[in-house]
Amino acid sequence: NGLTVLLIMQHVLTTREELITISAIFATVAWSLEVGRRKWPRLNDVLMAGFKYLAHPHEAWRVNSGTWYCTAMLTLALWGHPIANCLAVIVLGFADPAAALVGRRFGRTRLVNGRSLEGSLAFVLVGMLSSFTVLAIYHSGLSVFEMGVLSLVAGLVGALAELFCRRV
Repeated sequence: NGLTVLLIMQHVLTTREELITISAIFATVAWSLEVGRRKWPRLNDVLMAGFKYLAHPHEAWRVNSGTWYCTAMLTLALWGHPIANCLAVIVLGFADPAAALVGRRFGRTRLVNGRSLEGSLAFVLVGMLSSFTVLAIYHSGLSVFEMGVLSLVAGLVGALAELFCRRV
């Protein structure tokens, strides 16, 4: 998902207005479905069955991660800098799943909110590597030092947000 969104942001939606428009459409649809599935339980059953491989069981009656993702994309489109947008998308797309895989498989040292040190370190490492790669490809005008600092910040901020956020 993250790679697809990044490629669309870099190669299809080349203006800020296009990014805002498409993000607003997706966010509107997502929030409309959230309202609809609370109003009509059958819609919730259909959606949860359709997304059973993507949705967590606890999302059956809470705002799901896809809706938060669409909301975040709209927020970034409205107020974010293009570099921040790229890094947010790629960190969420790669570091978050890496942290989940490593944390579930190797996580022994518990931190807060059910997170593990091992998963959090995987988040930082993968977040940094994926961020640096994206910056090198799409923002090669930056110095290696600038790319390194931005990558470190992206990985750390993402990991801290994941670590201390329980509901989103």
